Amino acid sequence: MTFGSSAFLREPPAGLIASIREDPDDHAAWSVFADWLTEQGDARGELVLLQHRLDEAEDAARRPLQRAVRELEQAHQEAWFAGLEPPPQTRLKRCHGFVVGVRLRPWDELRRAFLVRLLEHPTGRLLRSLEVGDANLSDEGVIALARESRLSRLKELHLRGGRLTRQAVGALAASPHLAGLTFLDLAHNALGAEAARSIAMAKNGWVLHQLGLDGCRIGDDGVAALTQASFASQLQSLDLSRNAIGPHGIANMAVRGFASLTALHLSDNDVRDEGMEAFASGGEGAGLVDLRVARNGLSERAATALAESPTLTHLETLHLSFNGLGPAGVQALVHSANAAGLKSIDLNRNEVACDGAEALADSRQLSRLRALYLDENDIRQRGARALAQAKSLQGLGYLNLWGNPIGSVGAQALHHSSVLADCKIFR
Repeated sequence: MTFGSSAFLREPPAGLIASIREDPDDHAAWSVFADWLTEQGDARGELVLLQHRLDEAEDAARRPLQRAVRELEQAHQEAWFAGLEPPPQTRLKRCHGFVVGVRLRPWDELRRAFLVRLLEHPTGRLLRSLEVGDANLSDEGVIALARESRLSRLKELHLRGGRLTRQAVGALAASPHLAGLTFLDLAHNALGAEAARSIAMAKNGWVLHQLGLDGCRIGDDGVAALTQASFASQLQSLDLSRNAIGPHGIANMAVRGFASLTALHLSDNDVRDEGMEAFASGGEGAGLVDLRVARNGLSERAATALAESPTLTHLETLHLSFNGLGPAGVQALVHSANAAGLKSIDLNRNEVACDGAEALADSRQLSRLRALYLDENDIRQRGARALAQAKSLQGLGYLNLWGNPIGSVGAQALHHSSVLADCKIFR
């Protein structure tokens, strides 16, 4: 099969292709590949170098480079993508004239045939991410994917929102063709704890760095299984939102397994104060940069435990919305020296009130804060005026006060605030 002028005259070095798939931002590998492409007479070699120059250019030099990139793409895109007419609703992620990611919805025979063409096409040579997901996605379809040897190039596989069971997960975990995955996303499939065990005991030797299990109903038993996974210590991002996880499950995470985590999403579970206290006292959360525990029945106790924990030390994003921290909990958090790195705090619906707003305003630890969410917290005029005068919040770029009865005086104080002059305020 040929694909117009986009066909390679010979195979590029396998190690070079593997390096780019592993790290699409590796400029050095792309530069070597650009030289190889140019030797083959492929204009994408020039495109790579142009886009690298554009990435590094000062503002004054960007416009002619942008025009050159646009003209080069327009001149060659038809040849590069010859034979690749994507079905409706297909999304292609492109990089330097190659397809590096594809989303196929709904999953049916038409999209399956397109995936086969893409895997065979030179423009799909660098494909590293596949997203297939909707209500049509069944165990049979995933088992067929697991048998596709050409998917060995994938680093990311997203199978969200289907009707998958542990049988499909078992096929994925046993597939030698998917052994190179570093990101697996199975969100919104009602998998259960047994599927989590299949992932943890993967026969293909997965070394996952990111795992998405939002809404998979794995429960405390599933969490316990994941802590035993061979890849657990290398996992960097874990989404366990909406999984019926309670204090016992979180306590398991606190003491073993996830030493490299930088992002942990636990929203819409049943962690409660005792779970957060156990997690905060353990050593596994000390490297977290992003922690999300909305809707978990947390109170001042949980906030205080977190404030005193090394878990807070490196956090930049902290989402605690729809809990009940109250003014005292807010004060404990934002007055902790461990909070100095925070850039985004979501405290929507936490009974913050005016005392909590004043605690935020009085904190000396929030100089790096850029976004603050305070929806529906019964913050009134006094709280709004305190925020308007808070010098520690002068770096704030976004403040959400929707649903708070701040009144016209509070609104005027915010509007005329010199401290928040560069802040977008939503109320």
